[in-house]
Amino acid sequence: MKRGSAYHIRQYLQLRKDDRTGVVIKQIDRCADLCAELLSADCLAVFYQREASDGLVPVAVCCREKDGPTEFGLLEYHWQNCANDRIDELATTPSMVEKINEAHSGEAHSDEAHSDEAHPGEAHSDESRFAVANKYNHVYRYVDDSVEAIRMVVIAFWSEEPASFAEGAPNNLARAANVMAGVIAMAEMLRDSERYFLRLPELTELFDIPLTETKFRDLQAHIADQVVNVLPVEGACLLQRKRSTGRFSFGATAGRNGKVEPPLGILSLFDSATVSEVSDLLGSDRVVDLSSPLRCRDRSVVAVSVSPAERQQIIMVIWTEGGENLADLDRELLMIFGCFARAVIANALLIRNIRKANRLLRRSSARLANFETMAALTDMTTGVADELNNAIGGVIGRIQLLREKLSDKDHQRDLALIEELIIPTTDTIKRIQQFVSAAQSKDFEATDLVRVVSEVVADTDCKWSEMADARGVEVVISCCCEDAVISGFEPDLRLILDKLLDNAVEHSPENGTVEIALISNEKGYQLSVSDQGSGVASINRDRIFYPFFTTKEQRGAGMSLAIVHGVVVRHGGTVLVSDNEDHGAIFTIAFPHQVNVEDTSEITGKIQIPAKRRVLIVDDDEQIREVLSDMIQMDGHEITTCCDAYAALEEIANGEYDLLITDLGMPGMSGLDLARVVHEKLPGLPVAMITGWGTQLNEDEVKAKGIKRVLAKPFHLKDIKALVADLVC
Repeated sequence: MKRGSAYHIRQYLQLRKDDRTGVVIKQIDRCADLCAELLSADCLAVFYQREASDGLVPVAVCCREKDGPTEFGLLEYHWQNCANDRIDELATTPSMVEKINEAHSGEAHSDEAHSDEAHPGEAHSDESRFAVANKYNHVYRYVDDSVEAIRMVVIAFWSEEPASFAEGAPNNLARAANVMAGVIAMAEMLRDSERYFLRLPELTELFDIPLTETKFRDLQAHIADQVVNVLPVEGACLLQRKRSTGRFSFGATAGRNGKVEPPLGILSLFDSATVSEVSDLLGSDRVVDLSSPLRCRDRSVVAVSVSPAERQQIIMVIWTEGGENLADLDRELLMIFGCFARAVIANALLIRNIRKANRLLRRSSARLANFETMAALTDMTTGVADELNNAIGGVIGRIQLLREKLSDKDHQRDLALIEELIIPTTDTIKRIQQFVSAAQSKDFEATDLVRVVSEVVADTDCKWSEMADARGVEVVISCCCEDAVISGFEPDLRLILDKLLDNAVEHSPENGTVEIALISNEKGYQLSVSDQGSGVASINRDRIFYPFFTTKEQRGAGMSLAIVHGVVVRHGGTVLVSDNEDHGAIFTIAFPHQVNVEDTSEITGKIQIPAKRRVLIVDDDEQIREVLSDMIQMDGHEITTCCDAYAALEEIANGEYDLLITDLGMPGMSGLDLARVVHEKLPGLPVAMITGWGTQLNEDEVKAKGIKRVLAKPFHLKDIKALVADLVC
């Protein structure tokens, strides 16, 4: 296992600790020897007390005899458990040599001499037993508390009553005791410092956490566990403020020995934020005492902010049992720990934000790539559709003109057969136009998806219905809402549902089930069509909506799902394909809720027999110009043709016309721009547009530019006659 930085720091500090302890012990031993010489004592023991609640701790013992005293444990045990009031009494009573109880002299080594029954009424302390065991008859005790927070107790024993102390001995003893107290105080400071620095590296273990592999909640739990392990506290918890509600909640808790009982009222205290301590805490990095605001008597509660930013407020609360306050060094450690935790949390949030940004970037990149691909395909298919419309329109127009001119029935029949062979090609062009129509908008109106689904499923004349009956496939509807009103173009919505059902029934096994589900959510409505077929391979999912892409073994145009994609996008929705649990595919369409739309009316025309009119035809394709001229001249109208918009404007400026028929896509100036200019100059001149791009035009834009009628290519003779009759009558 790889060692972290905290381990190596602890090892280094541990080595330094041993040397310092040895120096302290040697210094105290020398002072103890000096005290023994000043008092000419047979035995001398030194104890110290740091806290009033602590017993005396032995630190040195010296004896004239080489083997040292026996039963020293009795003396140590006695002074470790010595009552504080007795020590206080010794500190205020003048020092004097006392004679050990004579009852312990002579035969006092026997067991009877140690029993309370042998000497009733006398308190035989462990100190006395120690003296008797070592034949000491006299004792002297000296207490020094001149050094703050350290109390020294020096005990001297003699076998025979000592002579009076040498001059200055008591003062020198006080100085020696004072030196020992200072050394011990320094040793305590060193010990606290060493403990501080030994615990400090444990805090740095936070930086060894693999943030890229750790969840944010697990990181919070690790922080709470770490502070409980490092500091002398009973428990810790992290509080996090939710930005949605502005209220705090518990993020993670930890307790010593598994005991976790956060202070009562801590959440309401932070939610109110009216207490000055709380307000100060939220805006600083220092440790704040919360015991008073919480009115805690049996525990001490402190808190420190670990918020990585103002918007992300996280507070760490620590408590101790018994009302014991944290020492100054522990508070400093807590403050440092808070800084470390704040940095780690900030890094974790940064990593989380980077991951989120990467996910969004990958998603956006995929969408952008798909959008660019679809845009390129749109441009390509638009051009293909326009060229095919021009070519097929010219051919069909010529055929229809020949059928009008020829009287031979055999020739008319042959021309009709040729026309029948060409007409199916126009269906492919329409599918292409339906695909590219996603780039343009149509007038939408309130449309109920529930009604549309019911009517489409009830239609038995469609292709998928016949196929379902032949293969025994059942189509069922699962609708979780009474109505689902969206802003849409109903014919297009019927079209996409029809094509999805066609696809689902075709790929379903015999006697299988196709389910149409419609549900409502906060964002809108979800319409899904699922089958039990073989599904869509993952390699094909990104291309399944591309035009001309097909997985069918038999011949297919590959436009159905492309049309679905185009219509859904135009309605502001999304379409996705996923796996069905029952082995198959699910196509899910998400529609937004209804938006305000204006009702639109369709343009209708009536065929009438008009008077002879002057008609101006504008188209960059010579074949289309000629076919239109021949068709319109059959009713005796006067025709003028132009190859572009500029020539048409010159003709209009030099003469009067009753009708303008223009193509949409022309070099230099489009048909829309031509219509706009003509409408501004001659608002009474009716303008018609014949184009292969009709499905992409916005009706509002068409009306605003004075265009009265739009006729799609390829056109028929009867449509041209109806157009002229309607606009010039």
